[in-house]
Amino acid sequence: MQKLFFDRDGSPQGPYEPKELRTLAKAGLLTPATLVWKEGESAKIEAGRIRGLFPATAPQQAQQSAEAAAIQIEGDGEHLAALQSAAVDLGSQSLHAVRGQASQLLIDLRSVNFKEEVFPVDRKLVDTLIGDTVFWVVVGLAGVPLLNSTIDRREYQLTAFALFFAVLWGVVFKALIVKVAINWKPLAASLFFTGLIGIPVLLYLYGSILPKSYLGLSESESGFTSLIGYIFQVGICEELTKILPVFAYLAWMRKQANPLGAILIGVFSGLGFAAFENMGYGNLAIFNSGLLAKKGGVAGATVGTQLAMVNVLLRSLSLVFCHAVFSGIFAYFVIAGFASGKRFLAMVVIGLSVSAVLHGAYDWLTGVQMTVATGVVVLSFILFYAYLTKFKQLIESEPVPDAN
Repeated sequence: MQKLFFDRDGSPQGPYEPKELRTLAKAGLLTPATLVWKEGESAKIEAGRIRGLFPATAPQQAQQSAEAAAIQIEGDGEHLAALQSAAVDLGSQSLHAVRGQASQLLIDLRSVNFKEEVFPVDRKLVDTLIGDTVFWVVVGLAGVPLLNSTIDRREYQLTAFALFFAVLWGVVFKALIVKVAINWKPLAASLFFTGLIGIPVLLYLYGSILPKSYLGLSESESGFTSLIGYIFQVGICEELTKILPVFAYLAWMRKQANPLGAILIGVFSGLGFAAFENMGYGNLAIFNSGLLAKKGGVAGATVGTQLAMVNVLLRSLSLVFCHAVFSGIFAYFVIAGFASGKRFLAMVVIGLSVSAVLHGAYDWLTGVQMTVATGVVVLSFILFYAYLTKFKQLIESEPVPDAN
């Protein structure tokens, strides 16, 4: 780096290293107005215009020109030119690298087999998915509700959602709980028979045949009488309605009946009963919401809507399951008596009693203590699973015909 001179009273002083000038400036021997020049050059500038020589104020920094930058403590013109040249080279190299990467990207994209990487669907995969229960459960769970929302009429939407949850639980029972290979036709027939024929017949019996004193037991102010009413009126009548498809299947198939399939038919009958029953209760919840809105305005409408939502969700998700388990228990006893060929009537009575007691106790407890009512549901499923496990063990030890 070139050394520097400065003028003092018309006499040149130097040469000095830049750091020596900084020391002289700090000692007051150099002022911003002092003229300074490089060794071997005649061009002079004021010392105050040399960056880094004096502590500069903000205005002074803003006014420093390119001429002052030519004589810097940190470097000279040649160094600046080298830096500029290096910057140009770096920019050129960066641009070249970007172009190279872009070219490589295009080459890589052209080499990709988009059929294999983006849409790897072939006949083998389709065959695999067709037989994959988990795949169809997930697709149905995600897609069917969206399709239901495209239905124009709201009452039809409610019907579709009620059936959706019933079928969803049916898939769970068929694939994960009962685990039996049986055609879907008798299962679907059981579901719709109970929902479309069984329930209307039961309502006709309630309205025209059964005495009002009998029907009013569940509404009694006495807790014990109400419990008896729920068991002997609600439990017995509904469970007898739901078991009809099982008897029909046994009468049709006789010795060729699939025992586990018959139990599953009972389960699907319970699902159908709950699905179609839920439609009526859902409309009732909506009607009650309207009454609350009429009485309480916006606040009443809010409460009514919340109650309706809870009612629909509870019945769609849990009560469908409850009905399926109760009817599945009854079906087990019927099938056990039918398969053994002995004590058939006794097993039917036991099955009706167990399912009616569990059903009635649950309904009664929902108005008393919901936590205990939940315990009844858990107990019911434990019993159903135990019956099912026992029956499967009997089948394995003594094989029976497996036909649809």
